Amino acid sequence: MRFTENTIVFIRRSKDYPAGHYLAKTKTGWMDPWINFDLSSLNLNYAQSGFRKRLPEKAIYAVFPAKAITFK
Repeated sequence: MRFTENTIVFIRRSKDYPAGHYLAKTKTGWMDPWINFDLSSLNLNYAQSGFRKRLPEKAIYAVFPAKAITFK
């Protein structure tokens, strides 16, 4: 499936992501809030965000952006 910009996906559970993981589609690629997360240490103090060219696992859920709504 091809995802549009601003789509948020949840990837399935795996060895690297035992609880699954959320990523957001951007112009640059997939924004990963924990790109360097080390599962062996489970220390979130050093987690950094970054961009990926491809999803690391299969997406099982997606939240698609709607048209912009202007509130008055």
